[in-house]
Amino acid sequence: MIATLEHTSKTLLEQHHQNCLFKTILKDARELSFTFDAQGNLKGRFYCHEKYQGYNNRIHGGILAALIDESMVHCLMGYGIVGVTVTISIKYRLPVYIRKHLDIITSMSGSRMGGVFSALKSELTQDKKRVVTAEAKFYTKNELTQCIPG
Repeated sequence: MIATLEHTSKTLLEQHHQNCLFKTILKDARELSFTFDAQGNLKGRFYCHEKYQGYNNRIHGGILAALIDESMVHCLMGYGIVGVTVTISIKYRLPVYIRKHLDIITSMSGSRMGGVFSALKSELTQDKKRVVTAEAKFYTKNELTQCIPG
């Protein structure tokens, strides 16, 4: 199962997401990596380099939001789904510090309206503390060129 999820994700990322701004920024530094676990969750690891700093010694919240969105897209693609973000709700619980690693776990949490929307959730931890949580809804019915309904 893990190999299938990773292969499907890699294939769809190459077809639909190879020029993503966030992916391009991190490409050379190899600061972000993802793998699927046996339960089908996407696990990621991110090095919180000081270049992503917002407030002193803390990672910028926009970078964290982009990490979450990137992990959710990556997770969807593992399941053979290409989608675009419709809504995302992020709760910043604790500061995320630079010069440390951040762990990300993202999972599918359901679909609605006959598969038109997929729901995902993510949790970010640093030093074994839950620092950020998020939930999002993705429009997944058609290719990216289609309009999002209503």
